[in-house]
Amino acid sequence: MAPRLPGKFLRERYLAGSGVPVYVDVGHDATGRAKRRVLALAKGLGATRVGAMEVSFAQETELDHFSEHFVYPLIVAAIQVAYETLVEEGYDPEAVLMELHGSGELGEVLLEAGHIGLHKMIETLASPACQFGIYSYAPRLFPQEMRRMVKDVVREIRDGSFARQLVSEQQQDYPTLKTMKEAARSDALAASEARLRQLIRFERK
Repeated sequence: MAPRLPGKFLRERYLAGSGVPVYVDVGHDATGRAKRRVLALAKGLGATRVGAMEVSFAQETELDHFSEHFVYPLIVAAIQVAYETLVEEGYDPEAVLMELHGSGELGEVLLEAGHIGLHKMIETLASPACQFGIYSYAPRLFPQEMRRMVKDVVREIRDGSFARQLVSEQQQDYPTLKTMKEAARSDALAASEARLRQLIRFERK
């Protein structure tokens, strides 16, 4: 069973009387009761209030890695590059961060997309200028060579390239990861975020 949100949100939604959707699968049913047991576990966590989808171990693993290796890096890199570019162009760093993600707007609109659908969210929440920008700039920002790179990400997950790289990193106690995290903590964006949190205080749900 694989919940589709981190444990923090699973717990919060369970306590609120709801749940998070899950993937379920049975790899080897030695007792004949494995599927019933995994569904009972999903029910106990509140997941069946929302939905349990049968997805194979392999697909769940590969889809999860794909999100982590393509979608999330793309979002993080887009914010980082946008921040650096706009600050270089003379915009106030804290105002840039507020526009990009500091207000929470990005998270809220993506959450709404999860509820009503991606394009329905755009039609419902985005102005005509925003809609035109999304649909007209997407082909420029996502040319065919980018689509080929997406295929490379899938291939590296499936053929074990990433797994071998990760195991090597793990065996050395994650030196590359530690270096990248330290650089991220000390970059200009992180410093601007700290200043923004002093200016604007949002109540966390």
